[in-house]
Amino acid sequence: MGQIATMLTVVLTLASAITLIVSGVGIMNSMLANVQSRLKEIGIRKALGATSREIRLQFLTESVFLSLSGGLVGTLIGIAIPLSTRIFTDVKIPVSPWAALIALGTSVVVGVIFGTVPANRAAKLDPVATLKYE
Repeated sequence: MGQIATMLTVVLTLASAITLIVSGVGIMNSMLANVQSRLKEIGIRKALGATSREIRLQFLTESVFLSLSGGLVGTLIGIAIPLSTRIFTDVKIPVSPWAALIALGTSVVVGVIFGTVPANRAAKLDPVATLKYE
């Protein structure tokens, strides 16, 4: 039983890691498209004096909010299922508050990691070139 439990833990950990990578790539692609569609805005902000750090922080914040909203929805669903089984059946599935905090923390980390590339790309843009872009 111990070996089976260990193998199930390994398989579920690998599945969740793959899911996090896939969702992170989705967030990165979404943010890269966001940077591309907002080139004029980035150029105007830089021309008006915004630093590269401020531009980077703007896009990192957007990336974190995007991943955090997904993490919040997933956490609420993950908590709702065990609580609803308590209502409709006699089965009581334990729910740890730490699991919800770890899930939200993980979603923030995924947002920061996969939002770094688009944020750096936006911060390195030349204001003159972005204002010419159509």
